[in-house]
Amino acid sequence: MSVHRNKMAGNRRYKVFDSSNKNDVIRLLVFIFLSLTLIKPVIDSIRGYLKVRDVAWFIHPAICIGFLFSYGYATLFSGRSIKEI
Repeated sequence: MSVHRNKMAGNRRYKVFDSSNKNDVIRLLVFIFLSLTLIKPVIDSIRGYLKVRDVAWFIHPAICIGFLFSYGYATLFSGRSIKEI
């Protein structure tokens, strides 16, 4: 998987996240804060439900938390096996 990711990264004309860019770091910290406090996901769920009357919008906060923890786990432990953790 890492070989594919590294090979494809060379073809991009932009970075998805640039840790040397202060604006990217600030936006990441805001995303983490809002996801953990569930403020933004709940507001998005209510707005989405009012626009498209589908109860699936109410799993949005859980999905946001899931993505936050899965990306965090993958970032912190990338390149390490489960036994090393």
